[in-house]
Amino acid sequence: MKVKRIIWKCLKVFTILCIISGIAIVANYAGTSKKASQESNIENIEIADIKEDSSVNEIAEETNSIQEDNAEVSEKNTEVAEQKETQVSSNNKVETNTKKETTEQKTTQTSPIANTNNDNKSIETPKQTTVTETKTEEKPIIQEQKKEETTTVTKKEEFKENKQKENEMIAVINENVNDNMQKYGYSVSIDSSIITQTSQFTYTEQRVKNAISRKFGTIKVYARDYYVNSQYVWTECYII
Repeated sequence: MKVKRIIWKCLKVFTILCIISGIAIVANYAGTSKKASQESNIENIEIADIKEDSSVNEIAEETNSIQEDNAEVSEKNTEVAEQKETQVSSNNKVETNTKKETTEQKTTQTSPIANTNNDNKSIETPKQTTVTETKTEEKPIIQEQKKEETTTVTKKEEFKENKQKENEMIAVINENVNDNMQKYGYSVSIDSSIITQTSQFTYTEQRVKNAISRKFGTIKVYARDYYVNSQYVWTECYII
């Protein structure tokens, strides 16, 4: 029983020591954390103060530069105004001088011309005016009327029979006899009346062949040359 009591007392003492050491450790940690937070807050405050001081300095510098610029601008404006005033004054002086000169010239021109005799009498000389008359001689304008002679050109048309072309067409017909011609027979004659019955064409051998491809019986042909003022124009051919 004594041993148990001793062990129990030792355990109490040990637990008390553990509790005390734990409390000491917690207190120490809390103190260090508070110090660290206080130091960090102090540093942040110092940094903020430094930033505020720098921003204030920058603002002051900017305001100083703006004031300097405004001063320079005002100086330039005053210089320009002074230059304008000097120019205006010089122009006014020139105008006054020119006005004086013109008035003096007018007074000298309007002063009468006087001749003094021995008796100190002034005689005014009369002004002589010369009148020049310009006469313009009017010359009569002669309009010449030209008569235009109109010449009428008469167009003389005429046709002449072309027998050579007719013989060429007959030769082509005889050389190209179709089946109807062989079966029913054919004959070729020259007839000028067919110009009112069919249309004309320009001669080619193929056109003659096409015109007689289905013909038989009496085949009429005619050819003539067209002239204008005795000049040849073209040849007209007819087949019916």
